[in-house]
Amino acid sequence: LKHYVTEPEETPAFDKLMNSVLLLNLVLVLVESAYNLNNWGDPPVWTGYVELVFSFVYLGEVAVKVAVRTFDVYWRSAANRFDFFTTFLLLFTSVLPYLPHS
Repeated sequence: LKHYVTEPEETPAFDKLMNSVLLLNLVLVLVESAYNLNNWGDPPVWTGYVELVFSFVYLGEVAVKVAVRTFDVYWRSAANRFDFFTTFLLLFTSVLPYLPHS
């Protein structure tokens, strides 16, 4: 797993995989945006579930990268810090609708 996440240094295979996931997520954002911008009503229900799946996939990405390196090494990269904060922001906003409200 460490080799898959860290080699080759320029563009590890794991980063290529996550870039593909990011492109799929972009398609989801475009679908949701099309519904909103064209006044087609609410996006299909499945988009909310897929958004939640993407959130957990990104959480998995952070977990895998921290698991194969130390958190200190992970945190040195500005891109990783950005990913860390956006992952938890996306996860929070994706889980929020499923939390009980008072």
